[in-house]
Amino acid sequence: MPIEAPLPANESQRLKTLDSYAILDTPREENFDRITRLVSRILKVPIATVTLVDKNRQWFKASCGLETRETPRNIAFCAHAILSDEMMIVPDATQDPRFADNPLVTGPLGVRFYAGMPLKAHDGSNIGVLCAIDRAPRKFTAKQKELLKELAHITTSELRLRRETLEKNRLATAIAHIATQIVVIDCHQPHHPIVFCNPAFSEITGYPQEEVIGQPIGILQGEKTDPAAYHEMTAAMAKQQPYKTTLLHYRKTGEPFWNDIHITPVFDEKGQVQTYVGIGYDVTERKKSIDELSANYEQLKEMETLRDNLTHMIIHDLRAPLSFIMGFLEIVEQTAVERLNEMEMEALQNAHDGTRQLNEMVTSLLDISRLESGKMPITLAKADLNRVIHDALKKQVALVGASRLILEFGEIPIPIRCDTGVTARVVTNLVGNALKFSPEKTAVKVRVTLKRGQALVSVTDSGPGIAKEAHAMIFEKFGQVAGMRQLHSSGLGLTFCKLAVEAQGGKIGLESDPGHGSTFWFTLPLANPCDPPRSRKQEKQP
Repeated sequence: MPIEAPLPANESQRLKTLDSYAILDTPREENFDRITRLVSRILKVPIATVTLVDKNRQWFKASCGLETRETPRNIAFCAHAILSDEMMIVPDATQDPRFADNPLVTGPLGVRFYAGMPLKAHDGSNIGVLCAIDRAPRKFTAKQKELLKELAHITTSELRLRRETLEKNRLATAIAHIATQIVVIDCHQPHHPIVFCNPAFSEITGYPQEEVIGQPIGILQGEKTDPAAYHEMTAAMAKQQPYKTTLLHYRKTGEPFWNDIHITPVFDEKGQVQTYVGIGYDVTERKKSIDELSANYEQLKEMETLRDNLTHMIIHDLRAPLSFIMGFLEIVEQTAVERLNEMEMEALQNAHDGTRQLNEMVTSLLDISRLESGKMPITLAKADLNRVIHDALKKQVALVGASRLILEFGEIPIPIRCDTGVTARVVTNLVGNALKFSPEKTAVKVRVTLKRGQALVSVTDSGPGIAKEAHAMIFEKFGQVAGMRQLHSSGLGLTFCKLAVEAQGGKIGLESDPGHGSTFWFTLPLANPCDPPRSRKQEKQP
């Protein structure tokens, strides 16, 4: 049997880095194909590949003289090559105990000679290998080694350039599609002129970009704009402080609108203000609605309806600025990493994590509200429950390890009728809770079975357990078990799970006793082979 390569010490981070390149399973690209042709021609080998080593396979981004796109990792020469930063050379695989019995050697491919130079990612991880392969034993000269190293450097540069281009394209697309106004202000010139505005600014204000650039930040002021608030904003900028307010602004047509303004200084590596970024969000409708609700509050008879409508509106209004804040923090993380010290970078990451958690809470509130009102779009279609859960949890398995998160599936697919995206969220919520409340190094088990004509999914942990009197309460909004609040749970995840499962015709429950762990379970109906996809609105409501 071939000797399987051990995992690199940084395997978890290496796979995360590989994922960040967004290159696996992408079509062939001429830049990489050209490199393999050069390797084959210059080194006179019949086979050359640009190989990326994934979790369970080696995948060929480019190859010359090889038809297949991937092979299992447990027989891959490249799985051995990524363990070192040095070039790996196998003069004759039949004489190497690691590969003598390898199917790539004994099989139709007939590999004899292998030379592989690791491809190093931006963070130092070896994510792949540039390979030169021959079907006959051979020696590799010092000049040939040098040539393969140079070609590997070119390959690494192409990979990093491709990643940077993707990131810039994503950033440009994100900024272009953000519904929030964004301006960049030059704080070093008099009157603080605007040097950039995004399409949303022009769309909301009516000013084309060419008319905005070079204009002072007061371009949107008008007759009834509060001058005191404007002076407070400029004073804060003079003190290099952030500032936020809501101002009455005017579009180019003269139409007034209410604008939520957030001005934030951007510092360089020396602590000097480099520029200011201004964020504006048109809150006219929100302010109008709030004003109307405030004026008529005493006349409203259904207080519960008022509360729910207001909450729903606020959630909608929060999502746009939160999305922008997360996008802006990502921009700063990506562009300022070389200029910030460790403490500043940690603070920036903490801010990003906190904003992400807040955004998740807002999203959960919105989804719960839509589920309660029957407005959540749910499309029920036939799917294999084993596959749905496997795909939903593969990142968590990669993160915590197969010994920490154990998936127990049968060999036979389980066809169900569900919304795969919503079902995946239910599973990840339950597994996330189980991992959070379980002691380190204890296993969380996810089991999929059939019971009484329905599919049954159970998630079992080794946590502190939950008293029986709390079993019903824990599925209610903001429901939390005493003694567990230190884990910063919003109390919304299980509410979403309950509503989402029931919306798909299933049930959810809990089996637990204090000190003996917990098992959360849910059922889903099996699929009729003839069932067509249908939305929840087509379902008969009870």
